[in-house]
Amino acid sequence: MGKVRGELEDLAFRYTDPISYEQVAAAVESRRVEGEQFLRSVEDTLTEQLRENNIEARVEWRIKRIYSIFQSSSVPKSPSTRSMTCWPSASSPRMWLPATPSSA
Repeated sequence: MGKVRGELEDLAFRYTDPISYEQVAAAVESRRVEGEQFLRSVEDTLTEQLRENNIEARVEWRIKRIYSIFQSSSVPKSPSTRSMTCWPSASSPRMWLPATPSSA
């Protein structure tokens, strides 16, 4: 359901604010390859460390949705980050561990 919501948000964003959409999309695309390479190396490192320590887990990552990035960048967190040129991270790493009796 979340995937569908994200797709609808991006689609609506493209038509309701085409200038901002293009700015964010261009910024994401300009950093996409470098970001994917970095995330693959993080995934490999984490997977290796987990395996070496006998921890069963799944490491995943994704590129954030364009509207989500826009929302994060348009909410000023401090006076120094009010500019739209300060883009937040466009990636989102995740680690999934199996439930244990102490965490369930």
